[in-house]
This record gives sequence, structure tokens and C-alpha cells, in this order.
Amino acid sequence: MNLWDRILTSLQLKINRQSFNTWLKPTQQLAFAEDTLHVEVPSLLFADWISRNYLPLIQESAREIEAHFGRLIERGTLKFRQVTLNAENVESRFAACGVPSEFDLLSVDVDGNDYWIWKAIEHFRPRVVVIEYNATFPPPVRWVMPYDPAARWTGNSNHSASLKSLELLGRAKGYSLVGCSFAGVNAFFVRNDLLGDLFEAPFTAEHHYEPPRFFLMHKAGHPRTFSESGEPTDAE
Repeated sequence: MNLWDRILTSLQLKINRQSFNTWLKPTQQLAFAEDTLHVEVPSLLFADWISRNYLPLIQESAREIEAHFGRLIERGTLKFRQVTLNAENVESRFAACGVPSEFDLLSVDVDGNDYWIWKAIEHFRPRVVVIEYNATFPPPVRWVMPYDPAARWTGNSNHSASLKSLELLGRAKGYSLVGCSFAGVNAFFVRNDLLGDLFEAPFTAEHHYEPPRFFLMHKAGHPRTFSESGEPTDAE
């Protein structure tokens, strides 16, 4: 859940349902960098209406979220580092931030180079990996967004990788696909030495794939735009 989604969750408790669904539900986060949150809205009319009618509530919700995480940081139970990651620097960034070689959970959700960043992580062995997949491509389709270290998501379907491609990458790295979120967004992998008999086999994209159900979230889907097909990878 990104920052704007957290703000929207808070606003649902402060704004009547009709107004929320009309003006705020169609929006989505584009980027959060240098303490600036960039939000996509359907039109200038939406931007003007939200600014004039909901900006104080948005700012209030953002302060509440900041205060909550601030307390965890002060107690030392949460460390926060904001850095830009790509396939070339992810391991050095992890090392600089003191990430242990073995830790519980790795979440990869960068709306673009997800596949390539996970592939580049070789010296860190999280027990569980959660990674966003592109449900537009159902199994057995293999598709990976071409790598671009400067890539930024523009709100379309050209992002991440198909579930089948991620399954094969995970298998090559010693992980098994154990499930997907019902909305068709995130895939869950568990390191093979921890599987036991706790998860349902077969650990394949064909078995665990969930189709896109974006109507369950705060956005209605991605406009259809595709780049050239991704290049084959070693894992495939």
C-alpha cells in the first residue's frame, strides 16, 4: 500500500461515501519523491475540486500517518530509508542500510523494474518475497518489461512481468510461488527450505494465478499501452 492509498483509506472515514467515490476513488499515486506526493486525477476539474474542498483533510491524514510511523522510528522498531533502487545498486544500497543477509520479508513494488531488481539480488536471502506481477498476461505467457534504470510508471499496463516469468525466476533463485492476492496484484514466494507441507502444490503460475480484479481497489485498471516484448532471461 503506497502513501496515497493510506491517505485514501483515512479519508474514507472522514468523507461521505458518494463524495469519496466521485472525487477521490478515481485518483492514484504516480510518485513520491523528495517529500512531494504526485497524484494522478482524471481532469483539471478534479484537481481544482479536490484542492478547494479536500486539501485540508488530505494534509491532516498525511500528518496522522507521519506521526504514526514517527513514533515507531523514535522507538527504534522501524528504520526508514528513502533511496532510488535499480538492478545496479540494489545490493549496495541494502548493504549501506545494514540489511542482514537473511531477513523475513522482501517486498518489491516499483511499478516497472520489479523483475530485474529481484533478479539482481543474489547475496541476500529473504525468507518470503512479495512482488507485484502483471496480471494482464495470464499463464503460460512469459513477458518481462524491458529493463530501464530510469523507468517511471505512467499508469499503463507496461510494467513488471507476467506471473509465469516471475515463477521461473523464483524457481531459479530457490523460491516457490505459493499464492497470489485475490485482486491479481501481488505474488507470494517462500524460500524452498521453509516450504514444508504448509502450502498448496503445484507451485506454478498456472495453479496460483489470479486475474486482474482492480475493481476491488481504488483504481479501475491500467490504460492498454505496451512496449516491445521483454527479452528472454536466464531463468526462462
